[in-house]
Amino acid sequence: MTLSLRSVTKTIPVGAGRRVDLLKGIEFDLEPGNSVSVVGRSGSGKSSLLNILGLLDQPTSGRVELDGKSLIGVSDRELSMIRGRHISFIFQQFHLLPRRTALENVWTPLVHIRDRALWRQRRKLAGEALARVGLAGKEDAVPETLSGGEQQRVAIARALVHRPRYVLADEPTGALDGETSRDVMELLLDVTRSQSAGLVLVTHDVQHAMATGRQFRLDQGELAPLALVGEGAEW
Repeated sequence: MTLSLRSVTKTIPVGAGRRVDLLKGIEFDLEPGNSVSVVGRSGSGKSSLLNILGLLDQPTSGRVELDGKSLIGVSDRELSMIRGRHISFIFQQFHLLPRRTALENVWTPLVHIRDRALWRQRRKLAGEALARVGLAGKEDAVPETLSGGEQQRVAIARALVHRPRYVLADEPTGALDGETSRDVMELLLDVTRSQSAGLVLVTHDVQHAMATGRQFRLDQGELAPLALVGEGAEW
């Protein structure tokens, strides 16, 4: 099952009758098990690209496709069902529920899938997801007692508890220090790979980008392969 963008554009008003093209004719394919990174400067449209891929926003023109079927014009209810079952998000901020345990935070996505069998297994599934991210024994911990790195691990476990086909990560290590950032990024890549989930990583960090299977640069609305220069990258 391939998640695709076909000739996608996104235009936004900026006042005084002016409009800006954030995205211009984007062509993109993501298959389960593959990892892709997108780098670009602030305001380059990276988050808009991720929101369109994640069915949270509509393109101005072009199509979002799932296995060749266009999702343009699909009802909000059906989009919500597709998103809940097949797509997960990880953000820079952890967005954990305060005063809820790690276990309760992790099983939250299962509420929206409307699968009674999954819901009955929520404790087991959430516990297994926490163990996969190295937090066995932390099931009853509440967010305020966890470090930043541990909270992001809970967020990763939450994103993967229902084994989605695609994980969209928007600067997932931006709030972490250098060493913790590297550990969390390595974990994210390992866990998504082990579950055969497709990963799109939006990041400012070229070193993190280099760890994915493919790398792109988003600049002036256009998506192009990231150009390697020596041991670094030009973007």
